[in-house]
Amino acid sequence: MDGTKRQKFASMNRPTAGVTHEQTLPVGQHSLQLYFLGTPNGVKVTILLEELLAAGHTQAEYDAWLIRIGEGDQFGSGYTDINPNSKIPTLVDHSGDQPLAVLESGSILLYLAEKFGAFIPKDIARRTACLNWLFWQVGSALYISGGLCTLREQLSGISEHEASEGNGVRCGEG
Repeated sequence: MDGTKRQKFASMNRPTAGVTHEQTLPVGQHSLQLYFLGTPNGVKVTILLEELLAAGHTQAEYDAWLIRIGEGDQFGSGYTDINPNSKIPTLVDHSGDQPLAVLESGSILLYLAEKFGAFIPKDIARRTACLNWLFWQVGSALYISGGLCTLREQLSGISEHEASEGNGVRCGEG
């Protein structure tokens, strides 16, 4: 992998968070404002919002705003005001007295399901099974699906030896 591509990912995934520039976040006409990118974590939130709408929950209408992580939008002042971790996605619910920011995809999914009383069973055993899967997808599914795609993109153009040296990763043909 050439140095330019390495630098692109290194600067995007830096271990710090916080404001690097002034940037006002857009706010649309609906109570729910979603700030995301079409990554697995962002897409799963939009899927749930669309499922809520399909189930007749009209208050699940939302405005979606692209946060271009490759361009550093997550470090803009407006975004860090709602998410000091500078990670995507973030949902802001304006339906209450004060806007409520919900961070992290799993937390957003749980928040929306509870807010609309949908998709999570009330029976304790069935609820526990549902939450087991919810938390599994937060902690594991990314590495099995989307994370693998991201890893593959990051590793493209380097030798198998370089990819596996030091971290145990082995990329084959696919």
